[in-house]
Formats: sequence, C-alpha cells, structure tokens
Amino acid sequence: MPEEISTDAAPLVVRDTAILDLEPHMTCDGEFMDALEARMISRRYYMMGFFGIPFFWGVNAWYFSSDSQSPSQDPVVSRLVFKSRLLFIGSMLIIFGWMMVYLIDGKDLLGEDVYNALSINSFKVLQQAGF
Repeated sequence: MPEEISTDAAPLVVRDTAILDLEPHMTCDGEFMDALEARMISRRYYMMGFFGIPFFWGVNAWYFSSDSQSPSQDPVVSRLVFKSRLLFIGSMLIIFGWMMVYLIDGKDLLGEDVYNALSINSFKVLQQAGF
C-alpha cells in the first residue's frame, strides 16, 4: 500500500519508498528542503519555461545550482536542472540574437516593410495611448 506524505501544496502518494531515503536538497540560499518538495518545485519551474517564460529555466538552474554539484544529488532534480540550463542558454541566445539583428541591421536585412511591421511604433494601441 502506498504511503501518503503531505506537503504544503497537496498530499502526495509515494509509490516508491526509495525517494524517502534521499537527502534534503540545498538551495542557492543555503536552506534545505525535502526531496519531494525539491522535485515538485524543479518540475514546476521547468514546465513554466515552456509557456513563454524562459526566465523560469534560469531561476530553476540558479535555485538548485548548489545542489547540482553535490555527490548525493537527486537524479530527477539534477536532470531537470541540466535541461533548464541548456534551454535557458539557448533561449537567451535566440532572443539576444534576434534583438541584435533587428537593432543593428534590421531595415537592410528584413526589408523596410517587414521592419516597419515588426516595429513597436506601428502598434495602434500605443499611438492611441499617446506613446
């Protein structure tokens, strides 16, 4: 019969009792949290990055950075943190690359019509608001 463990968010049912033997995770500020809570937070930050908020991948990688170097790390959290690092770096390279292309050589590279269509100055909502 599965053991029931309650956290602050909601009761969780543990099917594998091996997770109960894991050591607590140390966060970036030196506080410790239990393995279930660390897995839950890491998974939430990882998934939120896919909803157009890649900043959460960076937060996930930073928040569990001190734990990712310990030899007794949880493999689930370690995998999510590693993926979050890669996705954050990749998304920042794409975002900053696009910003540089648009700002430095936008009109010549994209053409004036496309450049003006992508310009924030062309939005009618901003013009009506007086910006």
